[in-house]
Amino acid sequence: VHWGSRPSESPRLRTDHGGGGGRMVSRGASSTQAMPVSGRDEADATDALLGQARQEHGNSDNSEDNSEGHAEDDESEQTPSWMRTTLIALPLLAVVGAIAVVGWAAIENKSAPMDVRFEAAMTQDAVEAHLTQFQLIAKQDPFGSRSILNGYEASAEYVESKINGSGYYNVWRQYFTAMVWTQTVPAFLEVGLDGADGSWVAVSTAIPLADTDDAEACALRYSGITSPDAPLTKSVVFISGGGCDPSNFTDAKGKALLVLSNFSSECNYYQVAWAAEEAGALALLVARSSPGLSLPASRVRDADWTPDSNVVTIPCLGLTFTLGELLRSKPTTAFVRLSVEAVVTYPVTFNIIAETAGHERDDETVVIGAHLDSVPAGPGINDNGSGSASILEMAIQFAALGIKPKRTTQFAWWGAEEVGLLGSRNYVANLSSTEASNTSAMLNFDMLASPNYVRMVYDGTGCPDESRDTCVLLQSMFTDYFTSQNLKYEVVPFSTTGGSDYFPFIRANIPAGSIATGAGSLKTDAQRTSYGGLTKAAFDPCYHQSCDTTENIDSTVYAQMTQAAAHVTINTVNYAGDLR
Repeated sequence: VHWGSRPSESPRLRTDHGGGGGRMVSRGASSTQAMPVSGRDEADATDALLGQARQEHGNSDNSEDNSEGHAEDDESEQTPSWMRTTLIALPLLAVVGAIAVVGWAAIENKSAPMDVRFEAAMTQDAVEAHLTQFQLIAKQDPFGSRSILNGYEASAEYVESKINGSGYYNVWRQYFTAMVWTQTVPAFLEVGLDGADGSWVAVSTAIPLADTDDAEACALRYSGITSPDAPLTKSVVFISGGGCDPSNFTDAKGKALLVLSNFSSECNYYQVAWAAEEAGALALLVARSSPGLSLPASRVRDADWTPDSNVVTIPCLGLTFTLGELLRSKPTTAFVRLSVEAVVTYPVTFNIIAETAGHERDDETVVIGAHLDSVPAGPGINDNGSGSASILEMAIQFAALGIKPKRTTQFAWWGAEEVGLLGSRNYVANLSSTEASNTSAMLNFDMLASPNYVRMVYDGTGCPDESRDTCVLLQSMFTDYFTSQNLKYEVVPFSTTGGSDYFPFIRANIPAGSIATGAGSLKTDAQRTSYGGLTKAAFDPCYHQSCDTTENIDSTVYAQMTQAAAHVTINTVNYAGDLR
C-alpha cells in the first residue's frame, strides 16, 4: 500500500485511493514524496498523512491556488478557474472529506473538462454498492452462486435496471447456447500392472480444479461420460509424440491411450482427444511430463465450441507424473479400470450490450467489457463482480453526465466466461468483417480487487502485427496512469490459449488492453517486497471458491484499479488520433 500525492501532468484533480487518503494536485503544484506503509499500524500512517496535509494547507491561504505566485496573472500555467473556485479557503478538514467536496464540485462545475468530471464521479462507495447487490443475489440462490445456471439472470436484471430508462443507451441481450459440464463425484480409477487378471490398486482421484493436492488423477473437463455401474477396463498404450491426426494413434484402437501433457505443440487437449477417439481409442490418459506440476484439468472441448461442434465421448483423465511413469514402466501389462460421471447441459444464456453512439467517429466502436458470471462454487465477487461493478458504474456515469464520446461505445457484460469465454467468443464470431475492422479497441476488466494483489498491466507487444501498435498504446495508457499516481505495477503477457475475454478479440486482430490483480497463482518474494502481502500465497486465496465474497476484496487496490479503468476508458473513447 502506498500513500502520497500523484505527480501533476494536467490540470486535473484526483483522489489518491492508495491508502484511504489523498492530496489535491493541480498543474504547477509541488508533489509530495510517497510514504510506503510496511509493517506499520495503518492508523499511524493516516495520522502522518493528515499531519502533512494540515501543514501544506494550513501554512498559507493560497498554498494550492497560488503555488507559482501568479495564479491571477497566468491562467494557462496555473490552476484553472473551475478548480480555483473549489480550492480557495480550503478549511482544515479531514483529507477524505476535503476530497469529497472537491470531487463533487468537479462533477457539478460544467466548465470542468468532461474526463475530470467523469473520473471524479466514479466514487468507490457506488462501485462497491454494486458488489453488495451481487452478493445478495448469490445469497438468494440455493447454491450461493451467480453462474449461468444459478444467479446469472438476477445479476443481469440488476445491471439492466441501472442502465435502462435513461434514453442514453440502446440495450440488448445477445443470446447464445452454452455447453456446461458439471462433475459432483470424482472419477473412478484403478490400475493393474500385471494384466487384467492381476491385482488392482485404487488411485486417489479428485474433481478437476478442486482440492487436488493429494490426488493422483482427475477427469479432464468435458470428458466423455461412462456408466459408474460398468467401469471401462482396457490395456494402456503409450504414444510419445507426433501430430494430432488420427493416423498417429492407430496403435491405440480399442485401448486406453496414454500421452504426456507436452505431447505436441501443434495441438491442444481437445484435438488430441478427438483424434484419439477418431482412431478408435476408448479412453485418453494425459500424464504430466515432469514432477511437481498440478494435475492436468484442461477442457477436451473445442475452444470455439458451438452447438455444431464435435464433442468428445471417450473418458479422459489427467494423471500425475508419477502415475504416468508407473504405467509407462509396464508397456505390455498395464491396465486401467475407470469411469467418469458428469452432467452436461446446454443452457441458452446471453451477453448484455449497452451502446451509445459516437459523435465524431461513429463508425468506430470501443468495447468496454467484463464477465458477469461466476463459477458454480461461489458468488464470484472478485471474479468477476469487481470488473462488472466497475464498468457498470462507468456506464451509469456516462449517462448521468451526458458524455458524448467521439467513438461509439459499448459496455458489455459477458456471459459464460467461466465455461470457456463463450460469451465474448460468440460476440466476436458474430461480428461482420466490417464491424470487426471498425472495432477500434477492447478494454477488459477481470478481477480488480484481489486481497493479496499485484497490479498487472497486460503486455501489448504480444498482440498480432495488425493490432500491436494500438495494444501497446492501451498498455501505455495504463502504465502512464499508474506512474502518475506513484503506484507500482508489472507488465504481464496476454494468455495465448484463453485467460480472459480479451482473447477472442486479440485473436481476431482487434486491439485489446487489460489490467488485473491476480487469481490463483502464488505471490513471489519480489512481489511481496513491492506490494506487501503474503509470499507463496495465492493473489486471491478464494479464487473460484465459496469464500469469494465482499469480505474477500481489497478496497484500496480496488479503488485504484477502478480509477485506472475509468481513466483509460474515457481517454480511449475520446482518443484524438487513430486507433486502427
